[in-house]
Amino acid sequence: MRLFLGDSFTSADNCNKTGFTTFIKNTETNINLAVSGTCIGNYSPYPVDGYNLLDILIQNATLIKKANSIFIEYGINDTSALCLKIVSIEQVKISLIKAIDYISQLNKNCKIYFLVLDKTILKDYAKNQCDYLKMYTHKLIHWKTWKKWYNKIVNIADEFCTTIVMLDTLQYMDKNDVLHPSIEGYKKIATILNKYI
Repeated sequence: MRLFLGDSFTSADNCNKTGFTTFIKNTETNINLAVSGTCIGNYSPYPVDGYNLLDILIQNATLIKKANSIFIEYGINDTSALCLKIVSIEQVKISLIKAIDYISQLNKNCKIYFLVLDKTILKDYAKNQCDYLKMYTHKLIHWKTWKKWYNKIVNIADEFCTTIVMLDTLQYMDKNDVLHPSIEGYKKIATILNKYI
């Protein structure tokens, strides 16, 4: 059994739930627990009823005990929270460590992977995120600031689990919203993740 946790990038709310878990081999053993708008810690800049990575893990403790691997896709909303000064990088790190420790306590044999975007696409992706933040919060954030915080989160994750680059080109992003993958993008992510399954 494989569990997938994350925000809208994984829940695939933007494309009628046809996310990358749909295209990963042995789909009957893939369980998508992602919740749109969530963060690693309890500091989402979006209204998501207090959900965060650790809360979702606790709610699914029975599944974690049975899982062979857990794929965690977070960092995008966390980066926005950092840019908006809702959270500190220390809080992000503590929240991620607590989540990883919780998984390890329940299932020592479970492999933990952290899914990230490639550094080559971060400039344009960061610009898209900053445009969205401006529209949503009316705050002006420079793309370099967004990119800097995202890379810090990736570096933290890399200390505690295996990081996997999901996408390395923006050609796989949905042309209509530019923040989430297209169907082809989700298929590309699945192809990459299948190597770890």
